[in-house]
Amino acid sequence: MVNYMSYLPMMVVLVPIIGSIAVYYAARYGERYRSIATGTVSSLTLALAVWQFVLVQQGHTLACGVEECLGVGLRWKVDFVSAFFSVVVAAVWFLATVFAREYMAHEHSQTRFFSDSIFTLGSTLGVFVAGDLFTLFLFFELMTFAAYMLVIHEQDRDSMSAGNVYLYMSVAGGLILLAAIFILQYVAGHTRFESALQALITHGISPWLVLAMVIGGFGVKAGLIPLHIWLPRAHPVAPAPASALLSALMIKTGAYGFFRFLYVFLSVPESDTLFAYQQSFGYLFIWIGAITMFAGAIMGILNNSMKKILAYSSISQMGYILFGMGTGAFLGSRGAAALAGSWLHAVNHAFFKSFLFLL
Repeated sequence: MVNYMSYLPMMVVLVPIIGSIAVYYAARYGERYRSIATGTVSSLTLALAVWQFVLVQQGHTLACGVEECLGVGLRWKVDFVSAFFSVVVAAVWFLATVFAREYMAHEHSQTRFFSDSIFTLGSTLGVFVAGDLFTLFLFFELMTFAAYMLVIHEQDRDSMSAGNVYLYMSVAGGLILLAAIFILQYVAGHTRFESALQALITHGISPWLVLAMVIGGFGVKAGLIPLHIWLPRAHPVAPAPASALLSALMIKTGAYGFFRFLYVFLSVPESDTLFAYQQSFGYLFIWIGAITMFAGAIMGILNNSMKKILAYSSISQMGYILFGMGTGAFLGSRGAAALAGSWLHAVNHAFFKSFLFLL
């Protein structure tokens, strides 16, 4: 039984990814069957995410992997943070899917939309339940390309232009992040979620270089100023259910990536002499968060398009989240409340921003 439960993180990812194919083929028998398939897959994914969270709460260790895949292996491992946010993602996605049934009733290419939306759900969950950085990167990029189809759904000039900006920036950010992964693999010999700060110093590689790459990689998805350019262009042209998911959930994958680096890869105990690096990283994110929250709010005020206002609001809210995350890293063991506040607001924003887009 324990061995079976260990594969639950993989099931949370594979059920929607494989289910997207089921949605596509169910559509051949009519819209009713497509709706049943979409609802079944999204609700089953939510149930698995809740079950996963309950098991983690009870103290179970959920970890599995496919060692021979792609030459380096794929690994899934769930802790409290990843289990909790998996539930948030699955819950908001389920609600948006229910809403989309009526919203998309008079839209074209409905089968493509629902199939791609379910696939994007699986790849987004894959980011949160990944057991190492390479697996996280793989699903991060799958999410990028899957979400591109949601952005360009209307297939008009504006949506194609916005989609291209999103895709170019995301691919560039992904390549920068991949370079950081290569560096960590070189110095540590693996990409598991373990501290690599000492290994970087030992090999003569500046941790600031790795952090700069990470900011370039995850900053695009998180909508950091000035890497936010795609966000206010993509949301107005995407269907409302897609905008809700992109703005409320997908940008959280960027915040999650920053969390893993600030609190794991580039983190050390306070007694370590390298703790000064962690404090400096946290201080930098305090300023990044402050600038992002202020600039995003100002740009939102200066716009009169409702969807653009909500998009800029998401940028500003990400500033709040990163401000708290940076404060927690800067304060070390005294920063638990700041990190908790950051995650609380991430959950808060996931629900209220998705609902605002649906409204």
